[in-house]
Amino acid sequence: MELVFSSEDMTKAMQVVDRAIARSNVLPVLSNVLISAAHSPLSGVSGSAEDEADSIYVAATDMEVGIQTRIPGQVIENGAITLPAKTFASVIKALSKEEVKLITSRDKARICCQNGEFKVVGMPADEFPSLALIGNTVGDAQLELTAETEEKKEIDFLNLDSGVLGLMLRKTSFAAGRDENRYFLNGVHLSLRNNSSEGNGSPRTRGLLKMAATDGVRLAVASASTEETLEKDVGVIIPNRAVKELERLTMRSDAVKMGFQENRIIFDMGDAALVSVLLEGEYPDYERAIPAQTSIVLKVDTGRLLSAARRMAQVANPKQPWVRLEVKGARLEVSASDAYVGDGYEDMDIDHEGDDVEVALNVRYLMDALGAIDSQEALIGINGAVLPVVIKPSIPADAVTNHLCVLMPIRVADSRQSKE
Repeated sequence: MELVFSSEDMTKAMQVVDRAIARSNVLPVLSNVLISAAHSPLSGVSGSAEDEADSIYVAATDMEVGIQTRIPGQVIENGAITLPAKTFASVIKALSKEEVKLITSRDKARICCQNGEFKVVGMPADEFPSLALIGNTVGDAQLELTAETEEKKEIDFLNLDSGVLGLMLRKTSFAAGRDENRYFLNGVHLSLRNNSSEGNGSPRTRGLLKMAATDGVRLAVASASTEETLEKDVGVIIPNRAVKELERLTMRSDAVKMGFQENRIIFDMGDAALVSVLLEGEYPDYERAIPAQTSIVLKVDTGRLLSAARRMAQVANPKQPWVRLEVKGARLEVSASDAYVGDGYEDMDIDHEGDDVEVALNVRYLMDALGAIDSQEALIGINGAVLPVVIKPSIPADAVTNHLCVLMPIRVADSRQSKE
């Protein structure tokens, strides 16, 4: 294989795939990065035949998450090789912004620059697992470097707005679980179903994309309408690691294609793509945890309450970081205390419907919920001191509807004892 590319472009590509590189030595080849000319390592994704002719693909995987990206370059001779990711990235980054020639033979590579040459020992590309087989036993599976495969026809992609997808992830992913004993909560639940509505006197079918995340104590939900529809409803759990990388990649493109294949989900953003295994298990019926209505509603300044919560967090009990919200007419008092740290309180004007109430919440969870709200004002719905609290924007974002967070309160009596 013989390639010519910009060192700057390759450095950026290595930064994109870096988080998919395996950090353990279970399979040595997984600590390598795949460099492939002319054909995408993930069959059927990222590029037409015309695009592939002048593309250099860079891919990495740890067998749970795989990321590939491509950069422009000159393909003098097709081929593929895997190179130690850390060494290759360090050499390329150390070069000045110039053209680089990569010449490979089986498992050896020469990196030629303007004033010198480096030799790096890698591993043959046929030892690198196919990104299309992530989550399966590698066995004898080898990298597919042919442009036309049957697999290309199996993936049915849906077109989504990349900005909306990223926004929904940011409004929900913070509430996902981190407990290995309840592994099926350690991700974001994504569902897509058809939603019929009346328009101009005739029924119209659109898709409803919905995301939810919960750790069993708090819940975040967001949904958005889409033109895309499916033959049957889909519900999958995307693991936290893939969600984090997907949030980052959605900032690179305006559009994204989403496809499903067996136990995997694929997101194609043109110049970059991500494939991930899906979590197995039955996700809880989170809709039942959302109160149908609340008897007490507060309208608060989102930024002001968030700032007050951050200040109260400094004096909250480190082991039980609660903050008390006490409503007295049109005033809200925010307070926290710890016998070994100190205490503090602030009050602010609010719009208030219903009775006065006092509720204690985990201050970190409150900050996460308020931080996900884009509108200037937030609505806080309360039914009592120990019943679920609903926090949502007063005006939903144009693209994202039904965004809300549900927090379980700490018993006020317990919080008072902590204060004493």
